[in-house]
Amino acid sequence: GFFMKRLIGFIIIFVSLLIFPAQVMADDFTIDQMTINVYLQNDGHVQVEEVQTYQFDGKFNGITRTLFHKEGTNITNVQAFENGEALNVLQEGSLYRIFRHAEDETVTISFVYTIEDGVTVYSDVAEFYWGFFDTSNPTPYEQLDIIIHPPQPTSDVIAFGYDVVEGSAQIEKNGTVHFKVGYVPEEKNGNIR
Repeated sequence: GFFMKRLIGFIIIFVSLLIFPAQVMADDFTIDQMTINVYLQNDGHVQVEEVQTYQFDGKFNGITRTLFHKEGTNITNVQAFENGEALNVLQEGSLYRIFRHAEDETVTISFVYTIEDGVTVYSDVAEFYWGFFDTSNPTPYEQLDIIIHPPQPTSDVIAFGYDVVEGSAQIEKNGTVHFKVGYVPEEKNGNIR
């Protein structure tokens, strides 16, 4: 019972430390495409799907993604998929390890999660203000797109991007906001509002 669960948890953490090196050299892979679809919900929660395409050179055992949450929010229901098949995900604080063995190939991973209370609702406006990456990001994105979908069509939308995302927002007729960011160097901030 309890002892076996603890033992299995210890074994998984120990094996993951052996499988994942502390730091992967930037020359081992590139992130060719990162598309983040953000679905705002009427209850203030946010459903997120990140689709990441990696080009790996050499053997690898998985990828990592760091998700920080703002005060008053929580990140839950974290899952990863490849071609509809679920992948194992191990959480260590804000770091998520996604297990996927392969060698010298292009891999597209769908990483989904919920941001609880991610939308702040006021009497006259609702606000989603989030940073999907920051200066701790060790790898550049060759092409980054962030698409914010409102819970229902709306025409009264204001959108801002900060730092490397500044000036990239395009508002569509139904209220969807597409941040067409393009190339993002490593160790850069990029918040959207």
